Parts: sequence; C-alpha cells; structure tokens
Amino acid sequence: MRLSFSGLVLACLVVLGPGCRSTPGSSAAAAWSYPPGVCPRFYAQYLPYPRRGLPTAQPLPATPGWTDPRMERDLARFTDAGLDGILLALQPDSLADPFQTERVQRFLTLAAARAPSGWEVVLMLIPPADDAVAVDRNALGRWLTAHGLLEHPNLRRRSGRIVVLLAPGVHAAGAPHPAVVAVACGAPGSEWRWPAPADPERFAPTGPDRQVVVYGGFWTDITAPDGVTAPGWALERRQGRTLQDEIQRAFDAQAMTICIASWNDYVAGTFVEPNSLDGMNPLRRLTAALRTARRHAAAAATPPTP
Repeated sequence: MRLSFSGLVLACLVVLGPGCRSTPGSSAAAAWSYPPGVCPRFYAQYLPYPRRGLPTAQPLPATPGWTDPRMERDLARFTDAGLDGILLALQPDSLADPFQTERVQRFLTLAAARAPSGWEVVLMLIPPADDAVAVDRNALGRWLTAHGLLEHPNLRRRSGRIVVLLAPGVHAAGAPHPAVVAVACGAPGSEWRWPAPADPERFAPTGPDRQVVVYGGFWTDITAPDGVTAPGWALERRQGRTLQDEIQRAFDAQAMTICIASWNDYVAGTFVEPNSLDGMNPLRRLTAALRTARRHAAAAATPPTP
C-alpha cells in the first residue's frame, strides 16, 4: 500500500435527502414504513472528474472539466431533485493540485450561495481505480485548514470537526487531526458502509444514521458458465426502475440515510444525471420518489380531522 495524501477523493454524493418510490403506474399506495413525520435523507456521490476506464454512457450535455457553468447546473439539478446533499469525490492526486483545490473552494462557495439552508456537502475520499491507498489524517487536516475549507457552512461536521468518509480501499494513517473526523466505510462495524451491489447485507441499515447505499445499475466483469469473463451489466439499469426499486427497499428497511452509489459514475454504470443511455428517466424517477416521500411523511404527521 502506498501512503498518499493525494489519494483522497472528496466524494459522496452523495446526496442526502428524503425518498420514496413513486412513478406513473407504480403502487403508490405502498405503506409508509416510517414513524409519523419522519422522512429519510438522501445523498449521492458526485464525481467532479471522471474515473479512469471506458464509460457506459455520456452525460448530457457533455461539459469537459469542472467549470463554473457545470457546477451551477449540477447544483440546480441536485436541489431541484430534492437531494439533501452530496458526497464530493475527487480523483487521486487532486488535493495536491492547486487548480483542483481552487475548484473545490469554488464549488463550496456556490453551494453556500445557491443551495437551501441545511444542504450538505460530505467529503468522501475514494481510491484510484482498484488501488488501495493510505491517507494521512494530519495532512488532510492541514489541507482543510490551509485552504479555508473549515469555514464553509455546508460541510458536514461532528462536534465542530469536518467529517471525511473513507471509501473502501482508502485507509487512515498517522495521528488524528483536531479538525477532522475520518469515518472508514470499509471497516467492519463502521457507522457508515459502502457495500458492493452483491453484498447480502446491503439493505441492513448501518450505525446511528441507519445508512444504506442504493445503486442505479452496475457494470463490471462477469464470468459466464463457460468460464469466459467479459464486461456486462451485473445490475441492469431498466431506464431508472432499478434505482426506484432500490430506494423502495431502503424505505422498507427504514433507512434514515440513503446514499445513491453515484450521480455520475459512468465507468461503474451507476448514474442518475441526464445521459446518452437512458436520458432523463433515472432523474425523473428519483425526483418523483423524493417528492412522494415528503408527501407520505407530511400526511403521516397530520392527525385525521375529527
């Protein structure tokens, strides 16, 4: 394992917000499984820069780079859909790059100006490709401090410290820093997990946040019965219906923090934003689910008229 502060990736998307299954023709009468007035929060992992590998689709419109216009467009899409926040993911070496650091600062500034009160950006560090990396917690804390990121109001905090999620494959090293709480999503018993689609325990909510991860599809190497391995859909997208069904399963489990595996990971095949494969369908289904969840929660909280 190599020790690399630049092996961080601010991610997650996460996007945190309420959600519930609802599309035309679906069984909108599915029982609301939460206590009256309670609605989960939804996050989506957001990749400012694409992962290495062959994409399964392209974003629409295609916007090379993490420009101001793209940031503004994406923030509008996040908030219009009803997401409560994102998990911000950066490629390896991004945090050692002054230009990309400036882009993170700019995004946080725009989020503070344009997103609703309480909307969160959760920092998440992801590994390069399938390589495991170690992240020095002290170096991470110094990076946050040196670039003024501790002052941004949208960053998730715990007891005044910035929460940084470590995706599977990213490990904390070095002494703790007083400005940072590192949460290892790959560690057994962690308060947050980031399981693969095939994990049988994926819909068992984790920790005090009752967190789960849902997928909109999954593209990976598949071994056929004849032993031949080739890339394919291990989890079909179904024009956004897979994401809809995954969200409903999270509701059935009474998850309180529902993380969409990614807003725009075209290499892994899990994405929500408008794209060349299934257009607006996933985003429409997600938006409908979040709106329906809020209606369910509000209706359950309203006592019947005598």
